Amino acid sequence: MPSLLRPASRIAGRKAVPALIAADLARVTSRHWRESLSSSDRRRLVTLLKDSRGRPGNLSPKDRRELQRLASEFDLPRLARAMATSVVLAKAPTGRKRRR
Repeated sequence: MPSLLRPASRIAGRKAVPALIAADLARVTSRHWRESLSSSDRRRLVTLLKDSRGRPGNLSPKDRRELQRLASEFDLPRLARAMATSVVLAKAPTGRKRRR
């Protein structure tokens, strides 16, 4: 069936899927951010990241150790697992057969 004859809702739904997945990943990341670190640790981590401007060498050795401590508390492997699970579940087949 030519794309011009497809129902508009089906085309719009397919285009919305990447946006919905991105929104879900943002939700997962936000929840992880809030649950992993206290509000004072979050503020301090943001301050250290801004001060470093992406280069740990811009921080003092004491600040680098603190950044490492906060990063380990943030638990990136757990965040990666949560994000992967979210994407896999979003793309899981629904069990319905598609008409072609």
